[in-house]
Amino acid sequence: MTLLSTKLDIQALLDHQHDHCISIYLPTYKAGPETQQNPIRLKNLLQEVKDKLNTQGLDNAAIEKLLKPAEELLENRESDFWQHQDSGLAIFIHENFFETYRLPLNFQSLAVVSHRFYIKPLIPLVTENEHGYLLALSQNQVRLFEFNRTNIHQLDLGDIPSSLAEALRFDQPEKQLQLHSGADSGSQVIYHGHGVGTTDNKNEIWRYFQAIDNGLLSLLPVEDQIPLILAAVDYLIPLYHQVSSYPNILEEGIVGNPDSLLPQELHQKAWKILEKYVHQTQEAVIQDYQQKQGTGQASDRLSMILAAAYDGQVETLLVAKNQQQWGQFDPKNYQLELHDQKTQNSDELLDIAAVQTLTQGGKVYLVDGSRLPNNALMVATFRYPVVSGKTEMVNGE
Repeated sequence: MTLLSTKLDIQALLDHQHDHCISIYLPTYKAGPETQQNPIRLKNLLQEVKDKLNTQGLDNAAIEKLLKPAEELLENRESDFWQHQDSGLAIFIHENFFETYRLPLNFQSLAVVSHRFYIKPLIPLVTENEHGYLLALSQNQVRLFEFNRTNIHQLDLGDIPSSLAEALRFDQPEKQLQLHSGADSGSQVIYHGHGVGTTDNKNEIWRYFQAIDNGLLSLLPVEDQIPLILAAVDYLIPLYHQVSSYPNILEEGIVGNPDSLLPQELHQKAWKILEKYVHQTQEAVIQDYQQKQGTGQASDRLSMILAAAYDGQVETLLVAKNQQQWGQFDPKNYQLELHDQKTQNSDELLDIAAVQTLTQGGKVYLVDGSRLPNNALMVATFRYPVVSGKTEMVNGE
């Protein structure tokens, strides 16, 4: 079971292009009796895959060989594999390749058989940030969590100090704070100041936060810019913002002493902040698109967007989630053909636009289709004005 979270990982999936590439997505339950539904959902999707492979001319023996690793997952429904799931499960299969990903995304059940893997449902992992990190911070305790809409789990701190005492334990004695250590030196350190577990020495807090930030930067995939939310008393939050080099700390934090809050309580507060951030980000992109309409720097035409995506001209792309548009696009001749339904040679064009935008350094957002202007399947803004008419339609757009 692999955790997938970076553009590099998604690119590794895109590098696989073969006949009969199978992509399976299903929502999963993490705990409780509902987990018994997880393998049932996979079984149903595998049957759908078998039907598609039969239609494509693969015989039963070849299908059985191709799907054997996935079928083996169904043989032991009480295994650790099924008992330790997240919100969603993604499975990718082709000849001599089988990979599963436990992910913090609630997928729509879907099975796609094509000449490459279907990765559009993974896009929130690298751009939309439907999951985040939470740093619960006090001078007596540090906790780091990863969370999504439904779950939260605590991460190992690695090189991050677990308290102010640990961060400053190598300082010279004359630089240390007054502390009460109990009957012996092995007892827990408690710092005294104007409040329980506090100190007025800004320099020592500064060094403490620098040590935390250094550990954080080495522990987390900073290049993904996954949002980080702080939970701390009010005067510590702005101070940590000043110290930290983490690229995406949200301005809004959870104010108060986090030591008294259970993970479930922190999760509830953190998700409200993250959900608001995601919505605001998407709204800003939609407004930017609307302002650029008519300037040559925005379009909702599939043909123009696909051509611009291949040319590296797409700056931002908004794609309707849980929708598909099948067809073929020839990037050499800028020729587009739309299909009413999937055929053996069809590509999912929204997926292609998303993939090309990501690989060329653009940003992609999956949104509810009702939020897109003019009921479009996708809309894009461009890095510079794009000339219309470059793309030839074989079967009208």
